[in-house]
Amino acid sequence: MRMTVVFVVAALTFVTPQRSDAQQSTEQNLQTCLSGKYPALCRHDLLSPEERVRVRSAELRENLGVCLTGKYPALCNHSELTAEQAAAVSAAERAENFSVCSTGKYPALCNHAILSPDERLRVTSAETAENLRICMDGRYPILCQRSLLTPEQTKDVDAAEAKAVAVRPSTGSATSSRCFETTIMSPTPFMGNNAEIFKLADGSRWEVKYEYEYLYEYYPSVVVCPSRGTLAIRGKTLNVQQLSTERPSLPTPSRPALPSSADVIESQIDGEFSGWEGETIFKLRNGQIWQQSSYAYKYKYAYSPKVLIYKSGSVYKMRVDGVDGEISVIRLK
Repeated sequence: MRMTVVFVVAALTFVTPQRSDAQQSTEQNLQTCLSGKYPALCRHDLLSPEERVRVRSAELRENLGVCLTGKYPALCNHSELTAEQAAAVSAAERAENFSVCSTGKYPALCNHAILSPDERLRVTSAETAENLRICMDGRYPILCQRSLLTPEQTKDVDAAEAKAVAVRPSTGSATSSRCFETTIMSPTPFMGNNAEIFKLADGSRWEVKYEYEYLYEYYPSVVVCPSRGTLAIRGKTLNVQQLSTERPSLPTPSRPALPSSADVIESQIDGEFSGWEGETIFKLRNGQIWQQSSYAYKYKYAYSPKVLIYKSGSVYKMRVDGVDGEISVIRLK
């Protein structure tokens, strides 16, 4: 009896059909398509008529969700919207645009053409006030638009710039243990939020630790104290950690780019970038190939965005320009 049972089980095991690679690929394609987020990655030719209907509904729903945020007009497929949806999206885009414009800090990001007359007046006032604030600081003549100043304001700005030159202390660098004054060169704007990586005028790179200030500062002058791990800006003191002390060497044809002594690499994604999904592989323009080693999911489309890879302890971290957060990566090539 035991032999019979064993034979039957073995026979059933032998005849149990196994999913082929083609079946698995088809199922993975269906899951990708049904998310509605990646029409360009969806193999519509592999879908059944019923699946095409479901996928089409998912793509329309996802597109509407992106459009209604008002934040990504370039990613919104307006031709897929109904008349009612188009009206709602237009209102969302106008509201988001005014929200950006009304700060006065980002004239280049503001679409002045879609502002109402009243909004245009308020935005102009905000931009003028923000420009005056920058000019009166005296430390950033290159960022000051003097054409927006009145004659009286121009005199005050001249005095502020002269004072800034007179009181400016000698600068130092990250290799010094004492506090020194310098300028944050990137990112622009500098936010002063946790995990933000920034570069100083001497090429050294630092990371903000456990701070959330939302400063929106462009090329700010700061005082850095390496021994204390602090950065002073606008009367605030932020905790920071040094990542490198020098600018990484550039690759040459005869010498592939390797992590420098500072373990920091700057490059760009070679071609299209669509985020990461778990084990995503990234090919960089400097010839290196890296793979995601920490589980995380993020969708963000960009073409050849800038990439910063740096060593944190024994792990390499990667940050992509325009994408919140970072992932762990390992180098394949």
